[in-house]
This record gives sequence, C-alpha cells and structure tokens, in this order.
Amino acid sequence: MRKATFLLSVIFILIIINSAESQIRFGPKVGVTVSKMYINTSNTPLYEVIPGFEVGGVANIPVPNSDHLSFQPALLLITKGYKYQIGDFKTVSRPMYVEIPLNAMYNFEIENLIVYGGFGPYIGYGIGGNNKVTTKDKSGNTVNTKDKINWGPSDTDIYKPFDFGANINVAFEYNNFLAGFNYSLGLANVSSKGFISGNGGGAGTDVKLKNRTYNFTIGYLFGGE
Repeated sequence: MRKATFLLSVIFILIIINSAESQIRFGPKVGVTVSKMYINTSNTPLYEVIPGFEVGGVANIPVPNSDHLSFQPALLLITKGYKYQIGDFKTVSRPMYVEIPLNAMYNFEIENLIVYGGFGPYIGYGIGGNNKVTTKDKSGNTVNTKDKINWGPSDTDIYKPFDFGANINVAFEYNNFLAGFNYSLGLANVSSKGFISGNGGGAGTDVKLKNRTYNFTIGYLFGGE
C-alpha cells in the first residue's frame, strides 16, 4: 500500500518538476463528493448517497500544436462510500482512496473564461476509511460502533483495494481559478469476502459493488506563460 502511494506521488512530482521548462500548469484542488455504491443484488434496498471530500493536485498539459486540447492528470486523496438503513439498523461506509484521474480535455474561450470538457479513466487504491454501524439493543438504547476498513481478499476484509473506472469532466477557468464538476463511474468490483459474509452471504455469493461518485471542485493553476 505504501509503495503504491509513493509511486503515484513520484509520478505527479515529476510532472510538476517538468513544468518549469514547459507550458504545463499545476496547482491545488479541493472539493466535496457525493458518493454511493452500485450493488447487483436485486433483493437489497438501494444504497443511499453520502457526502465526502477530495484534496490533492491537478496539472494541465497542453497537447503540442493544438490550441484546444490538453491532458489533465490529478493526484487525489478522496473519500467514497454509501449509507444503508433498514429499520433501526444503519451503516455508513467511508472508504478512502489515493486516486489518479487521467482526463483528455477540449477547451474553448468565451472572453476571459476558459471552458473545459473531457473524459478519461481513473485508477485508485484504498488506504483507509471506516465503517460506522448504528443499531438498538434489547432495551431500546442506541448502540454505535466504528471500525477501520480492512482492505484485501480475505474473510475479514470488506473491500478489495484496487479500483478503476471512467470520468466525465466539465470545468471553468477564470484568471487561473478553476471550478469543476466530475462524475466517476466505477468499473471494478470492490467487494471482498468480508462484505459478503457480513451481509448474510457466503464466499460463493455473487455480490458486486462498484463506486459511483459526483465531485464538485475548486482549484488554482500556477505556471505557464
């Protein structure tokens, strides 16, 4: 896990270093997320959305000999997850990922406003997070438990750490300030054996979980001319 996080960080740092001799611009990016998970079992109530956050950095790399095309990678720390409630039982799951979106963008200008639109893949790796369960005991008292998320393929693990999917992105830039909206469609099945057994299934139960996330972000770009 630490090696994967270190590798992702090195890649992004190299992009920033290279910006000193090119038209690449880079800067911080923060935002809020609205997430849920798709589950393929028809007898399970739909999981509800939960709010979260993202923080990290983004780069804008112009495509040579083009006035309108660019490549926008980012390195993010992001929370995802879902809320599930039935009767007095409620669980809120907030997995945390290191994530790299790799978006191809088209831009055009309207006076001093630059409008971006594009899409691309993302890859992510789970590094933390927690599950919070609220229920009631026999006396009717509320009982709260909070546990760290276990990542891996074993019976005690909730999620598989590796995630990937596709992004659709729209952003606006004014005087180097960025504001954007992004939708991430998870394609990887992130459920592990611990999630299956914890929801009344067994190791052979065909349960698939996939992330669905809306991102609303702001940022600032340094560098370039």
